[in-house]
Amino acid sequence: LVGIAGAASKVHVMARIADSIPVIGNSVGGVLHVLCKVGQVASTLNCEMEEAVTVLNKMVFTTEFLLTAEAYLSAKQLAGEVGLDVAKFKADMESAELKAAVDEDMKTAQKFGARGTPAFFVNGRFVSGARPFEQFDAVIKEEKAKAEKFLADKGVAKDALYAEMSKGWEKEFKAPPPPPPADFKRRDVKTDGLAMKGSGSAKVTIVECSDFDCPFCKRGAGTVDQITKEFGDKVDVYFAHKPLPMHKQAEPAHRASIAAQAQGKFWEMHDKLFANQKARTEADFVKFAEELGLDVEKFKKDWADPATAKRVQTDMAACTVHGVGGVPGFLINGRLMTGAQPFPTFKKVIEEELNGGFEATQKKAAAAGKKAG
Repeated sequence: LVGIAGAASKVHVMARIADSIPVIGNSVGGVLHVLCKVGQVASTLNCEMEEAVTVLNKMVFTTEFLLTAEAYLSAKQLAGEVGLDVAKFKADMESAELKAAVDEDMKTAQKFGARGTPAFFVNGRFVSGARPFEQFDAVIKEEKAKAEKFLADKGVAKDALYAEMSKGWEKEFKAPPPPPPADFKRRDVKTDGLAMKGSGSAKVTIVECSDFDCPFCKRGAGTVDQITKEFGDKVDVYFAHKPLPMHKQAEPAHRASIAAQAQGKFWEMHDKLFANQKARTEADFVKFAEELGLDVEKFKKDWADPATAKRVQTDMAACTVHGVGGVPGFLINGRLMTGAQPFPTFKKVIEEELNGGFEATQKKAAAAGKKAG
């Protein structure tokens, strides 16, 4: 009554509700997952030998297989362990037909919007990610109820049910229009106490919520440099502290930048912290302070001051309140832009703000639509 196309979590689903749910595995791999693709070819050819589940579990879901540099040899070894004809297995591994089948599966997945793995289609409904069993259970129960009703109402043969139900379904993924680079909401973002680049009276204000240990934030910082060079005194940039919990050494780095700010050297310390993301001991921070010509004793005192730690927490809370979840996040005249976007994306939003903001853009579009109508 319910069909699932996907990979991970299949064993759990099959074990719990296997009597009414066929589970179909698709060989979907990303371009970076070359070793995974070897496993997919191996598991595909073993479907023909009725050993698919055993080989899939050993080859695709075994860490040792995925991490070895000799994935191809590992595949042959595991084939022998599960009792396959290794000579035939080796020949099939080179089969252009099976490689084409894997490529076709990848194209099919992308056609229906599955860009990452694991991805599942439960009677055509897209379920993305490694979801817990309970979420699968809820979707499956809904689909089973719909299928039972369709079966009763239409009177179709049970073995033709899925084919009949799917006749009206979409044949490819219809991508929604891309979201705007920055949203259409104005937030009242306070900048008191934040380090700033600019005149303090620019028409465009950017508050950057960032984490010194985040590689994407480092990229975003480079883009901010480009913005200040391109737009000069038309843009003021403020820095707000948002170290992520997963970056255990980031919070001390943020305190180091605040301690440097107290001596007028925030941006210089900012640059050193991004340039040296592995240097995160107190000795490292003191070394940076010395290189910047700071009063080291004052720097150490400010770095350890509870008020400095509180300042980091205050910034984190403010960024979160304004909708910044991941980092970097940018509030451009209160409009949220998420992620390390390329410079042209920032430029588009900044130029829009310099010319009246999204409100003016929408007003012009409405007037043009009225005139055309």
